[in-house]
Parts: sequence; structure tokens; C-alpha cells
Amino acid sequence: MINNYLQLIMETTMKQKVCSNKELPKEEPAKEVKKKPSKPRCFHCKKKLKMTELNFKCKCNHTFCHQHLNPHSHKCSFNYLKERQEHILKNNPKMCGQCIEVK
Repeated sequence: MINNYLQLIMETTMKQKVCSNKELPKEEPAKEVKKKPSKPRCFHCKKKLKMTELNFKCKCNHTFCHQHLNPHSHKCSFNYLKERQEHILKNNPKMCGQCIEVK
């Protein structure tokens, strides 16, 4: 019984190989279908955004709905602490003792 089953499998695979070697007629290319542009969505909850909500862009370069706009509500990946430290270093240069003039 097992031999009959194996023989049947061998015959079907041989038929598939013979059929695959034959040249198939070429099909005409399908017409290109124009897709509508997708509507903007909230990056966190995937809710469709209204035109007024498109201005809510976080510093992590994602657009969010009004509910997820705050950094803690969408687990923002932007490092606010590092940005603030760089801002302070840039705007407040270190002063040395020789640079200060005493009047």
C-alpha cells in the first residue's frame, strides 16, 4: 500500500516537471490601477487625522492625533534632556578667571 502511494507521488511529480518545461503563452501586462493617496493617520493609534490635526507633529518626526500629542502618551523616542543640555552648553560658554576683567 505504501509502495502504491509512493508510486502515485512519483508519477504526479514527473507530470508536473514535464508540464513546467513546456512554454506557456505570454500574458498581456495588466493595466496599471491608480491608487488613491492614503489619508494621514496617527502614528500611535492609527486613527484618521482631520485637516486641523495635521499640524500636531512631534520632535520624533511623527504625526499624532490630539489625544497622543504629548510625548508621554505616545512613548516618544526623542531625548529632550540631551537636547536641553546641548542648548545650555551652546548658549552659556564657560568663563575662565583670566577672561573676567576687574574694574
